[in-house]
Formats: sequence, C-alpha cells, structure tokens
Amino acid sequence: MNAIQGDLQKMLITPFFRSIHDPFVAGIPPGDPHRDFMKMPSGELRFYGGRASRNAAGQTVLIRLVAKSMDCGLNWQTEELST
Repeated sequence: MNAIQGDLQKMLITPFFRSIHDPFVAGIPPGDPHRDFMKMPSGELRFYGGRASRNAAGQTVLIRLVAKSMDCGLNWQTEELST
C-alpha cells in the first residue's frame, strides 16, 4: 500500500463507522408490516395493529393499538387507540 492509499483509508474510517455494529432483531411486528407499518415525516416509525381479549361477559373484544419508535425501531412504545 502506498502513502496515498494509506491516507485515503484513514479518511474513510471515521468514528461514525466504528460505532456501527452487526444488525440484530429489535422487535417483530405482530402482523403484516407491508400493510400496517408507516414512517411519519418526523422519522417516527408506527405500526398499527390490535390485541384480542375477553371482557367480563366472556365476549372477545379487539383493542386497537399503535406501536411507536423514535430510534429506528430499537425501542417501541405501545399505546391504545381511542375511537
């Protein structure tokens, strides 16, 4: 390697690139992400879905949910949607 190649290699390896790690699973969407997944203009990721539960009378009730992430999907917060 000549001096120019060495200088070029030093310029390409920055602290930003040293902080990149192997990918890992941060979460698994509970449904079809092609239909219920969206990215907001602010960069927030949202996944719309639902959870089924039974009420006191034994009836199945669907609770509408939205999962939100502000850090590219590393952490998610789930909120119930009101109608």
